[in-house]
Amino acid sequence: MPQLGDLVTVYSQDQDTEFDVRLSEVVSPGRWRGVVYAISRGQEVLVTAEGLEIDDVVEILREEIAAVIPCSHPH
Repeated sequence: MPQLGDLVTVYSQDQDTEFDVRLSEVVSPGRWRGVVYAISRGQEVLVTAEGLEIDDVVEILREEIAAVIPCSHPH
């Protein structure tokens, strides 16, 4: 299960565009709010795609998350 601070990957509906989002807030169980950190399509790095831009705030459901890069949580 993703945690606050984790970087998650979400794909567009057509699976061509990848959005990396840093999770910043829990909205409800299985739903987070985060900031778009990076956007890419294949090897191409984008600033905007699918109506979203880097630094936009988005809401993400657990089912939409394709990958999680855990944040380094202090022990």
